[in-house]
Amino acid sequence: MTKPTLKTIIYIPLLILAFLAGFIIHFPVALLQERLQQNLPEPIQIISLQGRASEGKAYIDLAGNPINLAWKLKWQGMFTAKLPIDLRLDAARFGQGIVSMELNTKGVNIKEIKSILYNPAHLMQVFDNKFQFLQQTTQTIKLDSFNATIPWISQWPTSMQGQGAIERVNLLGAKIDQINVQIKTAESVPAELNPIIRLFFNANEPGWQLNASLELTPNYLFEFNAQIEAQASDKLPDWAILLMQQQSPTQTSYQLKGKIKP
Repeated sequence: MTKPTLKTIIYIPLLILAFLAGFIIHFPVALLQERLQQNLPEPIQIISLQGRASEGKAYIDLAGNPINLAWKLKWQGMFTAKLPIDLRLDAARFGQGIVSMELNTKGVNIKEIKSILYNPAHLMQVFDNKFQFLQQTTQTIKLDSFNATIPWISQWPTSMQGQGAIERVNLLGAKIDQINVQIKTAESVPAELNPIIRLFFNANEPGWQLNASLELTPNYLFEFNAQIEAQASDKLPDWAILLMQQQSPTQTSYQLKGKIKP
């Protein structure tokens, strides 16, 4: 009986790995539809899954609104412990978006997200009736660029950057043409701690200016601060006087602190 050589011993696990990779890549995703549906909230219904695990499409219904989701895995990266994934979302009512990310042994590396969302506040009332009042609001959110690195262990971004805008806002009486948004993580002190996520908002409207910030800590505490300053007292918006605290005839402010349930 011939003894196995070192080369044979090495080739056997490689062949098994190649077989498993090929099986996963070409696995028909339609077989997973029922299992996936069981783990989704009730308003989300999977109409059909087409393609393979490596490349396919999902047709989804969200409370009567059709959504098309397409994905593509660059499976060659599996042999370098990296799995690049490209996603494309298209919803006639809610907007479109593209996501390019990479899974590796350390975590998720989101390389780019670009999207435009129409009236995203409407989605909140789909999942909870207490947000029904948002049905009458309007806003368009544009995300021009976004990237982040999220480790598996902490599940909190070690870095995050992005910029975009909220346009044609009509919310609780507030009407603003455009709010510019910048997203970034602050340097943590000491360095081994997870950083704070910060969002900055600013808007320049005829006669007044808005500046606001939102901080979110790794333990899900948040603090929101906003300030509106007008060029004259008659330029200060009525909704700002109603919803915010008036500091002077030309200035209002608002602060909110709390904790988000993860």
